[in-house]
Amino acid sequence: MIYLIKTIICSGLLIGIYYLLFDNETNHKLKRAYLLASLIFSLIVPLLAFENTTEMIQTDTITYIQSSTNSTIITARAFVSESEAIKPINFFYAIYLSVSILLLFKFLRNSYFIFKLTNKNHKIKGRAYTIVLIENHTAPYSFLKYIFLNKVDYLDNKVEKEILKHEETHVLQHHSLDILFLELLKIFFWFNPFLPFYKKAIQINHEYLADESVISVFKNVSSYQYILFQKINQNNSVKFTSAFNYLTTKKRLIMMTKTTSKKVALCKQIAIIPLSALCFFLFSERTEAQTSQNKATIKNPNLNTHLTPSSNKDGITEEDMKIYKAIQNKYKTLSKNGKDSIWKTENIPAEEQAKLKKMYLNMSAEQQAKVNIAFIKRPSAFLPSIPSTKQYNSLKDKTEYGVWIDEKKVANTELENYSATDFKHIFISKLHGRAKEGRIYKYQADLMTKKFYDNYYAKWEANKDACLMLVKVKIKEGAHSK
Repeated sequence: MIYLIKTIICSGLLIGIYYLLFDNETNHKLKRAYLLASLIFSLIVPLLAFENTTEMIQTDTITYIQSSTNSTIITARAFVSESEAIKPINFFYAIYLSVSILLLFKFLRNSYFIFKLTNKNHKIKGRAYTIVLIENHTAPYSFLKYIFLNKVDYLDNKVEKEILKHEETHVLQHHSLDILFLELLKIFFWFNPFLPFYKKAIQINHEYLADESVISVFKNVSSYQYILFQKINQNNSVKFTSAFNYLTTKKRLIMMTKTTSKKVALCKQIAIIPLSALCFFLFSERTEAQTSQNKATIKNPNLNTHLTPSSNKDGITEEDMKIYKAIQNKYKTLSKNGKDSIWKTENIPAEEQAKLKKMYLNMSAEQQAKVNIAFIKRPSAFLPSIPSTKQYNSLKDKTEYGVWIDEKKVANTELENYSATDFKHIFISKLHGRAKEGRIYKYQADLMTKKFYDNYYAKWEANKDACLMLVKVKIKEGAHSK
């Protein structure tokens, strides 16, 4: 979405610059290059990135891992509201696809119509282009390597050399490719409100280029202008083609006699460079390139205040600290790689757990930060939350939800054996990262029946003043400073 917004704004800014600086200029080749480059630039620049160098200070973050000896599991639950959990139909995608398919159909239909004309009518092949003689009484027009002329006019030599040169220029300079590129862009980016302005600017500039070529050969502006007046009422051409039309004739006539100061033109051309740099800076991505700074800092334990047990300001003696560390280190081993610590806390006897807990609660905050085995208060119990009927029915969709009832994974069809009022608690968590691997559903729904919830709450109430034993593990992370 951000990419699309940047593309639209960038293309709008660039076409605005064109109309402000270049629309009335006579360097039509530069204008053509600018318009096409602007479209491509606006599509690419939001994808580009440049680096911003920052310092990275290495710090120690302490992560707490729950000991497996505790029967009650602490789970971080990401609650999702009912409206968020029930994913609505994405009408925006449906509208986008519908319009894109319609535009693609029109594009293919017009292309088919043009090539049908080339196949069913008589053709005269030349070295650089092919003349297609059609029965319809229409003004000359061109597409790709074909120039379409009225058969009677051509055979009676009524097609002026200037007009033929005009259409020949469209063919030789491949103007049709510009229009095809725009039409393809419109299929996928039809919502960009600036594309019609690009199309209008590109088409009129094609006419300027063709007129410029005619005048450079025949050297008679007034005679050519008179011919154009005769042709403007004969336009029956199809889409994508280069043809004469009334709305652009006035601007073309003015442009034929217009001159531009070389100094002014040069200044405007030079202005393209800083303007392009500005657009690149505004619409490209910026990434942080990190440089390591060798500083060792200690971060306080990252625990919620309401879970942190009280500490003793005076703390315990150094001798007691040695005893505490000696006990905890008995249950520490190294992994196979010799770098990571593995804590066998399930092997700690109850009497040693009690001893550690008593010593930990008497430590100062600084002492608590220096040990690996810690104790925290139990989190609050989950409050009752009965699912609504609408929310409950949405859980039956196995592509959206994985369902657990009383801490056991069940098939979504199992919900048919219950009603929403059979449950006393629900929590829904969205799956992220590796949790999504191998699963078709996006959310995990945990339900507690009334009996299971009552037992859960009774156990929590009986042990609400108890502490949970956790293991602290230090990991490195970068703290950025500009």
